[in-house]
Amino acid sequence: MALRRFHRLLKLQRYSKVINTSESTATISALDGFLNVYIWRKLCGDSVENLKKLPFFPQHPDEEKVADVLHIEDNAQDYGQRIFGFIHPPRSDSYLFGVASDDSSELWLSPSENPRDKQLIARVFKPHSIAWTKVGQLDKYSDQVSKTAFKLERGKKYYIEILHKQIKGAGFVQVFRRKSDDLNFNMITADHISTYRKAPAVARKEAIPTVLSKRFQNSLQIKSANGTKNDYFKFYSLPFIPTEKFLPSCDYKTTRQKVPRFQGIKWVISSHVWPEDDTTMGLDNENIVTRANLKVDELLVESVVDQIMSSIKRLNSE
Repeated sequence: MALRRFHRLLKLQRYSKVINTSESTATISALDGFLNVYIWRKLCGDSVENLKKLPFFPQHPDEEKVADVLHIEDNAQDYGQRIFGFIHPPRSDSYLFGVASDDSSELWLSPSENPRDKQLIARVFKPHSIAWTKVGQLDKYSDQVSKTAFKLERGKKYYIEILHKQIKGAGFVQVFRRKSDDLNFNMITADHISTYRKAPAVARKEAIPTVLSKRFQNSLQIKSANGTKNDYFKFYSLPFIPTEKFLPSCDYKTTRQKVPRFQGIKWVISSHVWPEDDTTMGLDNENIVTRANLKVDELLVESVVDQIMSSIKRLNSE
C-alpha cells in the first residue's frame, strides 16, 4: 500500500510540471487522482430523474467523499449519487466515452472546464423499465456509448459528471474511454482525473432552512407585488394533479415480515403526529384503553411537504 501511494505521488509530481510535447508546451494542472462523490440515501424510484427532482440535489447530499477511479461500487439500497470533477487527456486525440451501471445512469461531459457547458453524451436507460448492465458491459443499450468522438487536448482539463440511481442489488457505475487507435474501451483511472475544487457540500439536514426559503421566496415576492394587501392573504386554490406526476413511484415496504395476531389493531389506533399534541395513555369513561399519539420525525415531515409543494409549484408554473 505504501509503495502504491509512493508511485501515485511520483505521478502527481510529474503532471504538475511543464511538459514539452511535439504539439505545444502546455502546463497541466496538478492531478490529485480523485473525483468528488455526493450521495443521497433512502431515495426511492427507478431512474436518474428521481435524483434530479430531489429538492436537495445537486448541492446538499447525505454523504460526501472522493473516488480514485471511475468504477464505484455501493451495494446499499435506494440511493442516488453524483460523481463529478475533471478528466485530463493523456494526449490530444478524438475520444469515445461509454458508461455501464446497475441500475440507471447518465454521463455528462463539458467541452471545457466549465460545468455549465456540460452535455449528456451517454446513459444506461430504458423507457418505462428498470435499466441496468453487467460490469464492463457497453453493448446492452444503444445510448451507452457516445454517438460522436470528442476532440480533447492534452494540457487541458474537462468537466465530467455522472449521475447514478440504484434500487437494490450489486450497485456500481463505470466510465470508459477509447482513443482513436484503441481497439477496446479502457476505464478512466486516477492518473487522469482531479477533483472539482469548490466549497465543500452542505449536508441535507443543515441545508433544510436554506432550501425551503430559496424555493418559496421568489413566488411570495411575485404574489405580494402583483396583489393588494388583502389579496396577499387570500387562499390560492390549485387544480388536482395526479400523484404519479410529482411523487416518485415507490413500492410499499412493511417494517415487519409477519404481523402477530391483533397486532394490526395496535398499529391502526397508534397515530403519528407532528408537532407533539401532548396526548397521554389511559382509560376513557367506558374503560377503553387509549394510546398516546406518537410524534413523527420533524425532518421527515418537512422533507415530504417540501417535495409535494415543490412539485405542485413546478407543474403549475409550466
